[in-house]
Amino acid sequence: CDYKRLSQENCAQTMNVSRTTVQRIYASARSKIAEALVLGKVLEVDGGIVSFNSEDDSSNYKNEKGEVSMKIAIGLDGEKVADHFGHCNDFRIYDIQDNKVINQEDIHDDINVHQARPQFLKDLGVDVLIMNSMGKGAYNRLIALGIKTINAENKSVDEALNSYLAQELN
Repeated sequence: CDYKRLSQENCAQTMNVSRTTVQRIYASARSKIAEALVLGKVLEVDGGIVSFNSEDDSSNYKNEKGEVSMKIAIGLDGEKVADHFGHCNDFRIYDIQDNKVINQEDIHDDINVHQARPQFLKDLGVDVLIMNSMGKGAYNRLIALGIKTINAENKSVDEALNSYLAQELN
């Protein structure tokens, strides 16, 4: 409600739930945020699968010319997508323009510990990260930095990239 400046009624329509459900969730969230701020507690956000009404989020990655332009990082384990973000030091970074690879680069990072790796990827300009799995902490740090996270579903690197570009990965 607050982020998009929606009324509870409009928020309920967007979420496809009742207004009273939005009111209950909103009151609970405000209480938890206040407790975290006042008492210095950790605020952890988790939950199930989230879906948005938008069928295509590629408009988030349009450059000034109106072309879809993004950087995709895929965790590497040889030519397979790496199993876990926290144990991954190697990434293939793709520059994508209008759904085509215009550049790719392999990066090895043994300097940043996994807690700092989300910022490392953000500093490289990464918009999307494709992995097989990751912990809640890494997921929350990536999302907070605006990096979309995608499950590779145990595909090879090429299969994962092609599936993502075809909008077949969640």
